[in-house]
Amino acid sequence: MRVRTVTDLGGAIRQQRLDLGWSQQDLAARAAVSRQWVIGIEKGKLTAEVGAVLRALAALDLTIDLLNEKLPHGAVDLDEVFPRRAR
Repeated sequence: MRVRTVTDLGGAIRQQRLDLGWSQQDLAARAAVSRQWVIGIEKGKLTAEVGAVLRALAALDLTIDLLNEKLPHGAVDLDEVFPRRAR
């Protein structure tokens, strides 16, 4: 799914939550946020804390891939060409 807005992100979170059969309270408990926070992010609340969003995505087994849309389709992934060194 392509996410361009907070509303898109909230919709993706909601859909994954429903696909997993979780209530808003279930997600809230797993992401260490309030049910009100889940309601807000699912509605596209603009002020959601990034850390809380990342916890919610992790709880849902979702990840974020950042793409440079100015690159042509099928562009080379630099992480594959130049793997990061172990830290």
